[in-house]
Amino acid sequence: MGAFLPILLPAVAANAGLLAKPSHGLNQDGLYLLDAKRALTLIDGALADWNPCDAMPCRWTGISCDAIPDDLFEVPKLETLHLNSNVLMGPVPESAVKAASLVELRLFANRLNGTLPPDLGKNTPQVCFDVSDNSISGEIPRGICDCGELEELLMLNNALTRRIPQGAWVVP
Repeated sequence: MGAFLPILLPAVAANAGLLAKPSHGLNQDGLYLLDAKRALTLIDGALADWNPCDAMPCRWTGISCDAIPDDLFEVPKLETLHLNSNVLMGPVPESAVKAASLVELRLFANRLNGTLPPDLGKNTPQVCFDVSDNSISGEIPRGICDCGELEELLMLNNALTRRIPQGAWVVP
């Protein structure tokens, strides 16, 4: 048996790769898109750059991940929105902080830039607002002080130039 061990181990190791389930580094959005692609009848080479080994589908043909559309926040009963880690670029839309039903907005780990909307916190029921790990600059709007329901405010790892306005965390 010992004489066969040096021959057997490389054979088992070589076949282990054939039995292993392929692992995808792709986020859930990309997996959904790949499922949709499988359901399509495509000409040869169409959507060939849709690679399941990519981390995100943002550079695939026909896919754009570079901005948050303003009309997204016009959905009347939108309460929770998590768009974290989607390589989104551009500013946080003004409409995001005016959505009447939105209580939780998580936009962390994107490439958002610009300043925060000046009306952040004014007359909105937001309980959670997370824009950590972006490139947002400027001052934190004073309106944050008017958001009585706010329980979680996360703005780490940005280029903000002012401290949280005084009065933002007054406990009634």
